[in-house]
Amino acid sequence: MDRFSANSAIIINVILGYILLYILGISGAYSVIIVGFLATYLTVSTERSYKVGGVAGGILGFMVFIFGFFMPSLPYTLNSLSSSQTISLQLNGIFNLMLAFILFMIICVLFGLIGGKIAQKILKKEPKKSNKTKYHTRNRMNSKNSKNKRPSRTLKRNYK
Repeated sequence: MDRFSANSAIIINVILGYILLYILGISGAYSVIIVGFLATYLTVSTERSYKVGGVAGGILGFMVFIFGFFMPSLPYTLNSLSSSQTISLQLNGIFNLMLAFILFMIICVLFGLIGGKIAQKILKKEPKKSNKTKYHTRNRMNSKNSKNKRPSRTLKRNYK
């Protein structure tokens, strides 16, 4: 199935990850591993790398985090606190938000890398290396006694 470039495979698998997460209800970690696996599996063999799965997992994690940030499950109200306590809670919340975002992105990228590495190990289709030499060798077929002839220059000097 290696018909897609790395970019289009990532986009296809991020959409597939949303389907796995929200419609089918598959757990988040399994969904990210599946997305990393499929992103690596769908790429062309010349562009195939486990890093493609990591990028797909990271993009899916970013989109899930932003979606969860704007669509919280519970309403958040602080009616009984004074304004100074509310400001301190908001500053603590911003720090916690940044820390949670960084950790969530690291975890999603790692799970995507794991899925990509699994796909790379299963497929193991690496391009064949050519056996041709890169350097031009001297053709000694035209010289006399070409079978066992040594180079004409040696370190031994004839002193008279």
